[in-house]
Amino acid sequence: MSKKTSRAKVHPASKNKSVQAAQTQSSSPTGLKPWISYKNALILITVCSIALAGLTAFQYGPVGGWVKAILYGLLQGGMVWGVFFVSLLVFRWIRKKQSL
Repeated sequence: MSKKTSRAKVHPASKNKSVQAAQTQSSSPTGLKPWISYKNALILITVCSIALAGLTAFQYGPVGGWVKAILYGLLQGGMVWGVFFVSLLVFRWIRKKQSL
């Protein structure tokens, strides 16, 4: 039995390793592409923070009053945004350090 190996066809001009490396790199300094776009991340964070704020208000409302429940819900939803933006700033700072 013979094993067949499939090889990708390489363009003659790209046989040089530096050319191949340049073609495979993306625009980010680390060479990695994000798995989710910024727009989709904002939509996802919006949906999650609204759901978490609503759930918090719904659970705390009958016990502590609806005004406090809405305030705690807004605080909880705001904390989701805070974590998102702090992590975004940290990752941007790390990427700048890696590119230096």
